[in-house]
Amino acid sequence: MANNLQEAAVVSEDIREQAEKLGYIVKQKGTLVNHLGSAQWHETISPWDPWHVTSNSGEFGSRRPFWSRPFATEEEALALLPEILLLDARSRALDYVWISPWVDSYKIGLGCNKFSVPAGPYDSLGAALDVAERAEKKYVEHNERGRLNRLESRLQAHQRNMPSAFHGRDLENFDAQSETLKNALKVARQFVNIFPNHNEKCLVLCGPRGTGKTSLTKPHSGLVSSGGEFATKSEPT
Repeated sequence: MANNLQEAAVVSEDIREQAEKLGYIVKQKGTLVNHLGSAQWHETISPWDPWHVTSNSGEFGSRRPFWSRPFATEEEALALLPEILLLDARSRALDYVWISPWVDSYKIGLGCNKFSVPAGPYDSLGAALDVAERAEKKYVEHNERGRLNRLESRLQAHQRNMPSAFHGRDLENFDAQSETLKNALKVARQFVNIFPNHNEKCLVLCGPRGTGKTSLTKPHSGLVSSGGEFATKSEPT
């Protein structure tokens, strides 16, 4: 029994240290008092003041001081830290939406410069994050559909403008009659397969006229029309 309690205490201390590194601490929220003749306000804390998880610099406190809902005891507030750490990780995974405490309350608000998102207020961090994650997913999926539609339109336009001599040709039926053409075919396949997930946006094939440069590239340049291109250059024989 004693070993179990000691292990629980170690885990709690570890979680508390993780939370503190991210800017979250557990403390009481007292009353601000201005003494007569003083220009400064001082926080007075009494034994019955509530406990909170709070932050001025963490993921939820960078724009405005964050205060969790009140708890009657320090132990109850500490029990919230594992959940705060999970919610903090979810918030850090967001790319566009930020989370900020609502003004003068324990509620939560959302903000975004890329798209419209319901500002709130929300009763909990979890509820706000659910809305934020759905909004980001919808935005990303919409952008991806638009990107695929643009690629499809460019590919169709490319195919319409392709000379009839190249219709039906692709990398699978390209006749690589020499070791040089086999190497060129291998490079072209790699370029198409990994595009656009690499830094190089252009593939240049050089060689004498009639060696198959255009046959190798023309039917497939539409596949990389999102920003990359094939280019050929004839060298003097």
